[in-house]
Amino acid sequence: MTVCVGRALFLHCSIAGGLAWLGFLAVGSLGEQVKTRIEVAEVEKGTKDVESAQEVMLPSGVKYVEQRVGGGQTPPKGYLVIVDFVGKANGEVFADTRKQGRPIVFLFGGRPLTGGMCAGTEQVLATMKAGSRRKVVSAPVACAQ
Repeated sequence: MTVCVGRALFLHCSIAGGLAWLGFLAVGSLGEQVKTRIEVAEVEKGTKDVESAQEVMLPSGVKYVEQRVGGGQTPPKGYLVIVDFVGKANGEVFADTRKQGRPIVFLFGGRPLTGGMCAGTEQVLATMKAGSRRKVVSAPVACAQ
């Protein structure tokens, strides 16, 4: 769509039309970047580290300990969620998104059709606010669901 509009403006309105469209796109992109940075600042402002949290056990058997409470909101179903995690099995690391430099991005609440994390981990994410950090222990049964 963008290419079609840009091409039509360029062909019919000369270079000025094409440059005007380019300016429109740049300003729109800049506005989104500013909005995103404001949202990130708000989340960081409300983030608090937790000194001594108790372990919570969900009905599915998944356990977690709150390490940091985020200042954002909990993810509604259908939102894209970005998660950094370290996955361990038998004390051995099998996945570390921070080392890879790429967080996991998935559609929250879309299991099993859209992939994402295991069901037990999604249960924990459902109550996390943006900017939070938790230590999660998920049994293989909770991930097999």
